[in-house]
Amino acid sequence: MIIEIGGGDKPLYHPNIDIRFIDGVDIVAYATNLPIRDNSIEYIYTSHMIEHLGFREHKNFLMECYRVLKNHGKIEILCPDFKAAVKIYLREGFSWRVLKMLFGTQEHRDDFHKSGLDEDTLINLLREVGFKNIVRGELRDFKKAELLRYGEVLEPELHLIGEKDED
Repeated sequence: MIIEIGGGDKPLYHPNIDIRFIDGVDIVAYATNLPIRDNSIEYIYTSHMIEHLGFREHKNFLMECYRVLKNHGKIEILCPDFKAAVKIYLREGFSWRVLKMLFGTQEHRDDFHKSGLDEDTLINLLREVGFKNIVRGELRDFKKAELLRYGEVLEPELHLIGEKDED
């Protein structure tokens, strides 16, 4: 089974778990307290959600994902690349492009970025929780389609895939 966490009203996968009760959401729950049995999920997809959690919640969220994944299950995480966003800011100054990467679009009360991650930090968090075989993901056609649905241009983002490997 594949689940999406934080897919909002335009998820790519179902069931979609989100904090808001809106169209497209199958299960309303907070990402650090998933109402899912241990070792029951094969794949977790989460795109541009982890930055909406506070720094202190990152590890709890990843531990929760690890708990629900089957052995050899995978988590795919996409989020803004904080380091790249800062470089763009230093080059371009404040712009809508930079503001939304750093702080979210702020279209509703849950659409604020509470934190930022760079690749090294996210890899270290994944490893600390127990994920192995961490690789960079590739931008796939469905991700391009997702961005086009939101009317976005392709922004620098982290895209990592980790595996639960208890062997």
